[in-house]
Amino acid sequence: MNLLPSDTEVTEPRLIAQVLSRDTWTPDLRKSISEWRSQVHYQSAKSGHKETLFTRGSLHDKIQRHHDQISAIESELELSATEIAGQLGLSSLEFKTISGIDYLIDVKAAMAKHAPANWIKISSTKTNVRFHTPFIVEKLAERERCREALRQAARDAFNEFLGSIAEKYAELRELIGSLATLDALFSLALLARTEGYSRPEFAIDSDNASVELADAVNPVLSQGLPTYVPNNVSLGSGASSPRAMILTGPNAGGKSSLIRTVALISVMAQCGSYVPARHARLSIIDAIHTRIGASDNLMAGESTFMVEMRETAELMRQITPRSLVIIDELGRGTSTHDGAAIAYAVLDHLVSKQPLTFFVTHYAHLVDAFAANPLVLPCHMSYLEQQPKSVDNTEMAIANITFLYKLADGASADSFGLNVARMAGLPISLLLRARDRASWMRTEMESRWAAKCARDLRRAISLSVSDAP
Repeated sequence: MNLLPSDTEVTEPRLIAQVLSRDTWTPDLRKSISEWRSQVHYQSAKSGHKETLFTRGSLHDKIQRHHDQISAIESELELSATEIAGQLGLSSLEFKTISGIDYLIDVKAAMAKHAPANWIKISSTKTNVRFHTPFIVEKLAERERCREALRQAARDAFNEFLGSIAEKYAELRELIGSLATLDALFSLALLARTEGYSRPEFAIDSDNASVELADAVNPVLSQGLPTYVPNNVSLGSGASSPRAMILTGPNAGGKSSLIRTVALISVMAQCGSYVPARHARLSIIDAIHTRIGASDNLMAGESTFMVEMRETAELMRQITPRSLVIIDELGRGTSTHDGAAIAYAVLDHLVSKQPLTFFVTHYAHLVDAFAANPLVLPCHMSYLEQQPKSVDNTEMAIANITFLYKLADGASADSFGLNVARMAGLPISLLLRARDRASWMRTEMESRWAAKCARDLRRAISLSVSDAP
């Protein structure tokens, strides 16, 4: 039996036609599923209680006889309370359960001396003593044996139930696969009706990866934020256009969100989904390679930096001009000089291989190093900087940064880490010391760079003079 009436023919779209034309929902399978459902107690299934899982049928009967035996033993125990009360000279007796031990005879310490000699003392306090009679001990042991038999019977019944399902494994797998496909297609159809989503276009005649997005937003983050700033992204869309973007900007300014937006939209588009953008034109890509985040692998003896380098090496072995590469702050797991050098070398290699690359970094000198390369596009996440009004006003000693979350051309002047540190609540005295130290380090590095340039210039002049006739 097909999912559609026999006189209905679906030819397009092809995927839906294939799913709906499969003979999956057969009368035999429908009968089996109905029978399975009728046997199962849903609440017990959710809680994992096999002893009460089945409500009818042969499997229920196999388990129920053990429940009946346990109930009969407990009834005998309850009936024994009358006899025990008479032995103690009481009109009635109610068993107690204390610390998981049930059917306890709990009597006052003064009355305990009237207990028969064959009673077993279980526990006592200053005022009370608790006993079990030999009969109770015997019946509790018998009940425990019945409980173990019940657990074993429940396991056997459950395995038998799974076996009956396994006999229909092939049919169930095909049915579930069809339903899963329809569910995914239905979800994509609902997404296509979402405001702000559009149908992507594909540059199928291109051998290189490219992306053009207008008013694109992150499909995940935009759902949880009251406002999300859309962005326009264009990279690799022309024969001579840049193939790599160096993305700089303030900490927490939206860099990582932007590159994830590009990656997610690329995945969604190639899945056949509408995408969260006013307009999207992409090429067919063969893979998305990412190096994002920081993590270690201590069990394998790998530090955070080792994991970062290993993943980067694997990435560079697999890239092609049709790949999309996302790299976020490469080299931060080691010293500044080594990290900057590795970041430069990796980006240089990527530019030579020409995958579509989004390279997020705080190494501002990378922008200068690739300034003359037409394949590299410098961009930054824009911001507004409000300078301190007075150095005497310590609250205004650190510049205020307003994040605009908008992609802009050119490099960022700074990462403004101190601003983020202030937002995180670090003491102002600490921030002032960090600001002074950062200023000193910047001056020191510029001095060293100037001295190196002077040495190189003197060396070049001396060589030219010595070579002169």
